[in-house]
Amino acid sequence: MNNKISDYVIKSIVKVKAELSLADISLMSSFEEMGIDSIEFVKILLDLEEEFDIEFEEEYMLSTTYNNVEGLVQYIESVIENE
Repeated sequence: MNNKISDYVIKSIVKVKAELSLADISLMSSFEEMGIDSIEFVKILLDLEEEFDIEFEEEYMLSTTYNNVEGLVQYIESVIENE
């Protein structure tokens, strides 16, 4: 797993959900557990699209698509690898 990607994903979550700290989030954290709503999730995805110069396909824009932070990181890795 790419540490640069996972570190940035976690930082992006903290940017959007200010009451969370880096210490509150692990790769196994679910978006539901963190209290991230759909609007916050889209903000995170927009930040990630800009940072990694990728575009999320529509079916991958729901937090329920990913079991946890690790699932989102793995998806980003697969998009980058397939470019």
